[in-house]
Amino acid sequence: MHITAVQLMTLVAVADLGSMIAAARSLGYAPSTISAHISAVERHVGTPVVARTADGTRLTPAGRQAVAVARMIVGLYDYLDDLDVTASSRL
Repeated sequence: MHITAVQLMTLVAVADLGSMIAAARSLGYAPSTISAHISAVERHVGTPVVARTADGTRLTPAGRQAVAVARMIVGLYDYLDDLDVTASSRL
């Protein structure tokens, strides 16, 4: 199974906001959906990417690596969304 763009965006949000609850609020998902997205990433990576604590979450070493890659991929998605397709199709 492949990691989806939404799962990568979720991972970045959890990393940036420091908790699954905050990421859920920011992204408009239920906390259980955020947890499912993170679990899917962890299954794909083969190791925990987030350590769940009473205060929120923190990234594991594998999580820091995964977030760095996720930021690049999400950035590419954002870049594609920002392209002016009509201008480039005239080339």
